[in-house]
This record gives sequence, C-alpha cells and structure tokens, in this order.
Amino acid sequence: SFFFFFFSILKIITIIILKGSKSISSITSLTFLAIWHGFAPGYFFNFFMEFLDVLSEDHLRAFLAPISKTSFAQNSVVQIIWKFICWVLGYLACAYGFTAFELKTLSGSIAAYQSVYWLGHIIPISFILLNTISSSFRGKKVKKQE
Repeated sequence: SFFFFFFSILKIITIIILKGSKSISSITSLTFLAIWHGFAPGYFFNFFMEFLDVLSEDHLRAFLAPISKTSFAQNSVVQIIWKFICWVLGYLACAYGFTAFELKTLSGSIAAYQSVYWLGHIIPISFILLNTISSSFRGKKVKKQE
C-alpha cells in the first residue's frame, strides 16, 4: 500500500542519508501526517506540539535521572504518585496540541493558546532549556532518542 511504501522510503532516507537521525525522521513523519490531514494550520500546530512534547520528555527524563535513583524515588507510594502525575501531564499535553487540530484555523488556534497564556508551549521549551543549561554544568550530554 501507499503507507507501507512511504514509510519504507522514510526509513531508508533516515538510515542512509540522515545517518539515523530520529529527530529529522520524526519531523518528516509528522509533517507528512499534517499534510495527509490537509493544509489547515491547526494540523501543523498539532504535530509540531507532538514533536516538542516528545523532545521535552527526553530532556525532562535526562534532567530527573539523578533524582530517580534516590531511595525516596524508589518508594512504591512515590512511584504511584509519580506515574499518575506523568499520566495527567501526558493527557494535558495531548489535549493542548489537539485543540489546534480541532480548530484548524490559525486565528482560532492562536486565540485558544493565548487564552491559556501559551503554557503548553512554554513548559516544554522550559524543560528543554533547563536540561540543556544544567547538563552543561554537569558536563553530560542529552541522550538522543533511541
């Protein structure tokens, strides 16, 4: 089918030409998905937010890695609370991005994002910056997506 062919080509491009860059592969795939749905700006906002959320999740995970190894973090009650918080944040991130998908228009998406002060954009970007800055002090690099 067309999808199998397209994603096979994307995989070949990623492996051979881009030397396995997951970020570029993700951007390419998400751009294709946005175009597949149509050319409404909301589709591109939605899939950009998906990429930003995945990228910020990697940075946040790297930032919190030292904390997760402590005995406090190994407590089963703390782990249950932590997993619940992560689930809520993931749900909110999806709902935030999906708002633009539903509204489709640029003006509608901007109005919706302004009504919540662009927090869904600011928070992931803050996670990325926080980890980038702190990792430069720790001397560690951010682990690339696998």
